Formats: sequence, C-alpha cells, structure tokens
Amino acid sequence: MDSDWANLPCHLLELIFEKIEAKYSFSFACVCLSWRDIAMENRSKLIKLNHHLVPKLLIPNESEANNLWSVYNLSSYRHISLESYLLLPSYDIPFIGSSEGWLAAIQKDLKITLFKPLNNTITIFLPPLFDDYKHRDSFNRFITFTPNPISNPNDFITIVIFGPLLQVAYIRPLKDDSWTHVLDPSPFNKAFVIDDILYYKDAFYGVDFYTSGLVSFEIKYDDSSYEPSLKLVGGIQTNNRNNDDDDVFDKKYLVESYKGDLLQVQRYVYMETFRVTTCFDVFKWSFDRSNWEEISDLGDEALFVGDNSSVSVDTSLSSTKCQSNCIYFSDDNSVHSNTNNPSNMGVYNLETRSVRRFNIDTNLFTRMGGRAPIWIVPNISIKNYK
Repeated sequence: MDSDWANLPCHLLELIFEKIEAKYSFSFACVCLSWRDIAMENRSKLIKLNHHLVPKLLIPNESEANNLWSVYNLSSYRHISLESYLLLPSYDIPFIGSSEGWLAAIQKDLKITLFKPLNNTITIFLPPLFDDYKHRDSFNRFITFTPNPISNPNDFITIVIFGPLLQVAYIRPLKDDSWTHVLDPSPFNKAFVIDDILYYKDAFYGVDFYTSGLVSFEIKYDDSSYEPSLKLVGGIQTNNRNNDDDDVFDKKYLVESYKGDLLQVQRYVYMETFRVTTCFDVFKWSFDRSNWEEISDLGDEALFVGDNSSVSVDTSLSSTKCQSNCIYFSDDNSVHSNTNNPSNMGVYNLETRSVRRFNIDTNLFTRMGGRAPIWIVPNISIKNYK
C-alpha cells in the first residue's frame, strides 16, 4: 500500500519542516498544497532561511563577448568548485553590489540595472541616481529590503550609499519613478558618515564610519511622502586596534547573525600596490548597554563580507560546508582606493587570527579591468500564493 504523503497530519508535517535543512525548504513547499500550506504558515522560518543561505562566488570567465561568469560553490575550507555559467553584462559594466540575490550594475547611461542571475535572470531597470558620469564609480554600498521575500520577492526597497560624502538614497522599484535622499550633505551628515546599513528587527540601522556609532532611521514602504528621521542609538568608539604592523582600518559591515544578534565587522588592510586584507574585528551590539562589545568566537557561524550585503550562515548544517568561526571575504570597492585586487579573497579565522587565501587563478581577471569577484545569495521564493 502506497503511503499517503499528502495527507500526513499537520503536526507531523510541522516536525518535518522544522528539522529539514535550508536547501530543502523550498522543495518541501513544492511537494503539494498541504505541504505548501505548512511552509507558508511557518513563513518566518522561510524568511530567516532566505536571509542565511550560503552565498556563491561569481568569478569572470574567458568569453568572446566578455560576459560569461562562473558560479563557484564552497566545497571545502581550501577549495572552490565550479558549479555553472551565467550570462551577465560585459565586464566593462561595473557591478555596484549584491543583496538578497540581486546583482546591481551601473550602465554607461548611468541607469542602474538589477539582475537576479540565480533565479532565471530577472531584470529590473532603475532611473539614474545622478547625471554626472564622473560619479559612476562612487558607489560604496548597495542594499535591498524585501517586506515579503517568500511570496513577493520582486516588491522591495533599494538603498545605496554613494559619493565621497557617503550619501544615502533609496527607491521602491515597483512604486517610485525617482530616488529619495535620506542623507544629503548637511549639518547632520557632517556628524555621521554611514558606512553600511542593515534592516534589523523592524528598523533600519546604519553604522558611522569614523566612530562606529549606531544610527537608526525609518523608511515607510507604503508612504512615499514620509521623510526619514535619524537618531543616534549609541556605540560611539574609536578604531583602537593595537597592532605593531602597518594595518589600516578600511571598512565596517553590519550583519545579523544566524542567532539573531546585531554584529559589526571591522576590516583592516595593509596598503601595498593593492589593498591586502590582514585581519577583522567583530563586535556584538548590546541593547541593554547601548554599546558594542568585542567578541572573538562566532560559534557555529560563518560570515560573508565584501561588495555584498553581509551574510551569516549556520555552519552546523551538513549542507553549509563552511568553516565555523570564520569570515569569508572578497575584495570590495573601497572609498580609499581606486584599485581593486581580485586576489584579495580568502577566509579569516577568528580563533587563530590567520588568513588563508582562496586558490583561484588570477589570470581569470586579466580581461575585466581589475574588477573583483562578488558574493551572491540564492533565494527561496513561492509565487502566486494568497
């Protein structure tokens, strides 16, 4: 007698869904209507999984049109394995970042194009943010926030940090015809220079480049006339790394840990011909004390930083294949350097305070004008659900 999997009791289906690994959650929802109902009733878990999937690395590949990219998957601590190929814009069209599976590129006419290369190459076109070609390479950060990433993944907010003064602007691609500026050069912006932004526990947070101060602000997704207000939450500190070497503070990242903590990652580099990443410091936000507390152990978690929205993954899952207590990094577009180093990629171990570089042939980058690989996250999505 065949098993009636579609009519399993709800409590058993919930137990199954609770135990499955992240990579199987979407397959679970696609089995049948009853299984899909269970998945959607537990959509908070789906959304969490969607934000903590292991990123994949896009690396340029030799092609006549200069537009073929290789998708690499982490298979072990030392090696990266080729998974597939993608057709994306040619190498002379620079990427400005990746977030929630979206890959953003700025065209020669200054329009911004969003691709979702791991989801059937969905494309969205955004209006120019500025009209001066000299600012084309001035993007510092690209972030997206999707209110309902499972059932409506294309309805989201795009936020960018750009320009020498690190201005902040946002647009809702399905609702707005132009960008709204959150931080223009102003008396307020002279006090805070936002280095990264994260949507965390129903609020947007930014971290100040100079002081590590945590700033909160709101963006009303359904109200285009709302003017964002900013306030300092706390956490003022100095970059006080004590190191006899010539390490230079380079960048701050905000990331929500898989356990739900708000983390700040500080990146240090050694300035040679290229920026060479030497070490990272990690801090956890204490809401009770309103300050940052340095930590040296991430437990069963790994972080991914670079030109992507930073990601934390659970390394206890057998499917993760990442090293615990480590930071996987790629080179990013530093506002302090006009040169990217494609070989500036690797894994930083917080316990041993050591770096292991990825074993990737740098000859792959000879035709891309110094552009570096970029992390991109696959997505779970369930369309047409009501």
